[in-house]
Amino acid sequence: MTNDDKVLEMSRYIDIEMYDKYEEEHPFYRDMSWRMIQMGRQHRTDLNGNRSRGSTGRWRVLELGAGTGLFTKRLAEEQDWDVTAVELDSTCHDVLRRKMSPYSNVTCWRADSRSFEGAAPYDIVFSSFADHHICDADKVGYLVNVRKNLRDDGVFIVGEELLPTYEPQDPKSRDMAIRTYHEFIISQMSTIESSEARTLLAELERQAMLSGLARHGDFKVSESVYRTLLAEAHMQSEPILIGPNGRNDVGGVFVVKAFKEQMTCADVPSEERSATSIEVSDASP
Repeated sequence: MTNDDKVLEMSRYIDIEMYDKYEEEHPFYRDMSWRMIQMGRQHRTDLNGNRSRGSTGRWRVLELGAGTGLFTKRLAEEQDWDVTAVELDSTCHDVLRRKMSPYSNVTCWRADSRSFEGAAPYDIVFSSFADHHICDADKVGYLVNVRKNLRDDGVFIVGEELLPTYEPQDPKSRDMAIRTYHEFIISQMSTIESSEARTLLAELERQAMLSGLARHGDFKVSESVYRTLLAEAHMQSEPILIGPNGRNDVGGVFVVKAFKEQMTCADVPSEERSATSIEVSDASP
């Protein structure tokens, strides 16, 4: 893919300017982002006791589905993290690249998260409100690719909107779960101080709900379905509910921490076995 190949994904069905301005006001978004960064820092601390960072002391971090850089800017502020931010949508990528231009530790790639492969595995892979843009047919393949991009002792940290429980084989059951989740989030907009933000964020949420019902660009799943998908990709997961507290009937915003399952050599695809042995290059993505 070259920079002249214009690709539109999220911007086909979401107002990107509105999204970039107001998405951080989404209920639970800031709490989710804070928890994700804390998990990444803790993983770094844990690994510092187990292996050397070599002469650079740098950590390789990958963000998939970086969008307009709302979460990327938080990663960029971690001084010892070298961040690769991947975004497919041309409109989003233009905003992302502009925002990240002041940060020498961030490299932006316009590429597909389902197939992106760094020259060496990463210590941490992040995804923030992005996985639900992967269509159902591609979800397991995408998660397999996440696994391939992780070091054996790496961690995948996901911030995601997950639906209440539904019957996976029943489209009407899933539609009801989509409506239940988004209508609940819209009901929480009253806590936002700015009336403009309340109105426009509610409109973004309605756009997302309609996209989900149409199975066009938004493919949210329940917590149990997401954990099943991770298991199919040979990853063990630990979900943490960020909000809402005290409700188990509307879904919610979660942070999910996932690790590679220990597999025998025969179980691991040959391309993944070779990827784990590549040396880190300062010029590599």
